[in-house]
Amino acid sequence: MKSIEKLKAEIERRAADLDVLTNKLRDAFEAKGDYAKAMQDSSAMQGSYKNALTAVAWFLARSGVNEDIAHRFAELATAFDQLPLGIVADFFRTAEVGGRGPDGTANWICRTGVVIGLDYILRSKKMENREKAAEYIAGKYPIFHRLKRNPRASLSTSILSWQRTILRLIKDNPRASLQKSMPIWQQSVLKAIPRGFFEPHDLPSDEMFDEMFARGERVLAKAAEETLKAAQGRVLTF
Repeated sequence: MKSIEKLKAEIERRAADLDVLTNKLRDAFEAKGDYAKAMQDSSAMQGSYKNALTAVAWFLARSGVNEDIAHRFAELATAFDQLPLGIVADFFRTAEVGGRGPDGTANWICRTGVVIGLDYILRSKKMENREKAAEYIAGKYPIFHRLKRNPRASLSTSILSWQRTILRLIKDNPRASLQKSMPIWQQSVLKAIPRGFFEPHDLPSDEMFDEMFARGERVLAKAAEETLKAAQGRVLTF
């Protein structure tokens, strides 16, 4: 049985190790003046992940966990380190699929925000129709071009396509029931939509039209912020 002194020393050492880990992770990912520019460079992103994973591997090794677990993180860090050299670890290789694979979950979470914002704009009655509302969003938030599947496609047309896809998903899952067989992006979309948001509702009173428009702008601004995070490989907070 460990003495109280040894136990106290071990606790202090682990706390110090955690501080070191926190600082290393902060150095790897914390926003800096040129962070947005740097994160658009894939090699910079890979370097950040390599440094972070190396720090985690060091921490786990120091913590006395199973040695193989720490080794796995070190192995993953090495895989990131070798990517700029053109060396791709087997577990980084994409699965063979027919045609193009599905769009990423992060993109669909951001698209959901755009569609919710579109719905608020429509409820405000400040736009003649959904086409005009989509054009307004496309003009004010060009960052959403990053969410398009086809770079040459019209952004306003893409927004309406996202809306159709999401409404069809809701129709097929009226109770927003999440099933394990569902693709992750579909589960993420359903989780991101406020319960009952797209169900039939009464039109807002005249005095609420401005509020509906303001809500739409807030949601769209948040979606734009999250889109930038997704482009930078950062964690979304939707």
